[in-house]
Amino acid sequence: MPRRVSKDKAKTAIKEYLTNGFNKTKAIRKVSNYTGKGANKQSTRDFERLVRVGNEDITGITEAWILEKLKLHALKSKKDGDKIRSLELLGKWKALFTDKIETKDRSITPELEQELRNYIDNNRLSSLS
Repeated sequence: MPRRVSKDKAKTAIKEYLTNGFNKTKAIRKVSNYTGKGANKQSTRDFERLVRVGNEDITGITEAWILEKLKLHALKSKKDGDKIRSLELLGKWKALFTDKIETKDRSITPELEQELRNYIDNNRLSSLS
């Protein structure tokens, strides 16, 4: 099956899956031409990809819709715990709680090297006198 999957094919596979007793292999075979050894494994992987492609159209649930609902829940919920949980999920989506490691460039530029040499030379001379 090609990498790009048409939404029609995805919808057909999902509908078949829902009507055939939740059998992924039968569903994928309905929209493709898999046969022989390894077909079950391959068809299961392809079915999961089809679900990702077609799910949005069938359910009407998009990433934007979920984020909007979480935002509304955070703003309008009467319980602090519910507000915090909604905000936590939004923060995770924005990757606010990931550890960031900042590094500083500690390389010595030619100007800094010359400044250090001058400082050392000047201090050596003053300590000798």
